[in-house]
Amino acid sequence: MKSLILLFLIMLSPLAYAESDVERALQIGSPVASGTQSSVLFIGPGGAISQDNNSISYDDTRNSLSNSGRTTYPLSTVQIINAVGDTISADATYVLISGDAPRTLTSTPTIPDGLEGQIVIITCISYDSTTVNGVTLQDNAGITGTGLRLGASTRLISWDDNLVLIYSGVEWNEISFVAN
Repeated sequence: MKSLILLFLIMLSPLAYAESDVERALQIGSPVASGTQSSVLFIGPGGAISQDNNSISYDDTRNSLSNSGRTTYPLSTVQIINAVGDTISADATYVLISGDAPRTLTSTPTIPDGLEGQIVIITCISYDSTTVNGVTLQDNAGITGTGLRLGASTRLISWDDNLVLIYSGVEWNEISFVAN
């Protein structure tokens, strides 16, 4: 008899779950009753599924994400450049570097391949809050294999300078450089 009751409860539980207003399984293709087309859903106050189409939305026909507010990028951990053969990891969009001494990188590649269309912002900071040692990157024309297409043959990145690059699928191309 216990087995029969248990079997009945197991068979009944999916029906009870599917009709419950308390909790539902959300899957790709599931309708969201109060959602609007192009909504980007997120977890809002109180853990509720929320949307804010005035701030962020997705255009499926153009595969584009629209953000009317500010976009922020988490900082990477500071990459200390200890040798001319070191590479700069593009493991974040906003990458912090610092030389333990003035360094001109000769590594090939200087920055390992990224994803096509990936953007990286490289900023030099002081690794010990007192000493600023710049790091010089070299264009692919100067040293074959650096994988860098810069706006000059070299770029010295020192205190608070910013170098912005985009990966083309073949090499990192300079978008902008700001020497502060």
